Amino acid sequence: MIATIALCVAVGGGTAVALKGTNTVDAGDIKDAKLVKVKPNPVGETSPCNEGRTGVFCGADSISGYRGWSNLGGETAPAGFWKNGFGEVHLSGAVKTSIASGGSRIFILPPAYRPPKQLQFVTISEPNPSCEEDCDRQAEVTIEPNGDVNMPQQDYAYYGMSLDGITFLAK
Repeated sequence: MIATIALCVAVGGGTAVALKGTNTVDAGDIKDAKLVKVKPNPVGETSPCNEGRTGVFCGADSISGYRGWSNLGGETAPAGFWKNGFGEVHLSGAVKTSIASGGSRIFILPPAYRPPKQLQFVTISEPNPSCEEDCDRQAEVTIEPNGDVNMPQQDYAYYGMSLDGITFLAK
């Protein structure tokens, strides 16, 4: 019975936890995990990430215009993160950068969403928006204990990169 209830709750987007010693799941045991959307960059002379701001895209204004990260847009979901009742952090959405090469920080996770050690993930990126088939490339995303979400080598994120499926335990 508990497995059936937990499955129904999980499919519905919540989290169910059976308390030790009981055979029931009460309404208070179900925690709604809310998606925190990464906020747009305020486009100033310095990156909000250099100031330690969390949940905001990294980047700064320069002579050549905005240099940094943003949501991919179009039909893709905006970048965000959430944590379930088991302490698992989930990233989602798709991002792009205006920087064509070199690695950089995408955004910073708040303290409650950070891993205990550096984590590395492989995801999908799109190097060319005019490509019509078999265009996806692998891209690496690292998440640091200080909350930095990075793309160490962003050669292929210029036109879009997915954060969907990146999941880890918070410290």
